[in-house]
Amino acid sequence: MIAFWKGHVPAQLLSAAYNIPQFWFFERLTSSAAKAFHDEFYTRHRAYIHFASGSMAGLCGLVISHPFDVLRTRFVAQGEPRIYSSLPHAVHTIFFNEGARAFYKGLVPAMVYAAPQAGLTFFFYHVYTHFWDLIAHRVPTEYIGTPESLTCGSVASASAKLVIYPLDLIKKRLQVQGFEEARKSFGQVVKYRGTIDCIVSIAKREGTRSLYKGLFPSVIKSFVQGGVSFWSYEQTCNVFRWLHDDT
Repeated sequence: MIAFWKGHVPAQLLSAAYNIPQFWFFERLTSSAAKAFHDEFYTRHRAYIHFASGSMAGLCGLVISHPFDVLRTRFVAQGEPRIYSSLPHAVHTIFFNEGARAFYKGLVPAMVYAAPQAGLTFFFYHVYTHFWDLIAHRVPTEYIGTPESLTCGSVASASAKLVIYPLDLIKKRLQVQGFEEARKSFGQVVKYRGTIDCIVSIAKREGTRSLYKGLFPSVIKSFVQGGVSFWSYEQTCNVFRWLHDDT
């Protein structure tokens, strides 16, 4: 049962280190875009502006949080006997055995994955909240309630994950390179020379369908995480708007 919580601590650190900067940069970028473009243009192209802003915000969050992603993946991937006994031990072992660059393994496919994934998530979120307003026959406002943010955030995040999932799998495969000793108990360990070699090797050895291994649990995770993230984001924005209006 404990195995279901492997890598939980670095995963929580990853979530905070990624989401907080991502939403902060997204707010700054969309605010700058609203000032740069006239109201009619911004309103008409808001979904695409959210895609572009979300993509750039996702990259910023990724660069900040990627070391936690590597640690999370290493903890989940290690077999028995364990190589890492704790988070500090993992940081120490990786740094002295593989060097500081090891914390950014898989960064290139992660960036290729993170930009469209974040962009699509914000794009879908805007589209779904717009449809929500149409179905509810209400005028769109800045204030988005709990049912709307939870539902639209969940579906938007799951939708983006469905579109971009193979890149997530490739990123994780590359993150466990140099970590073969801890994975011997799982059977054959394949080494990849880079992103392209990883894609070609998986397609040849396992078939193209293997690029979608683990899709269902990953989509479920994105569904839950996306709903909570956007609900937290909207509630935080609502508090700041209330404080601004009250002053």
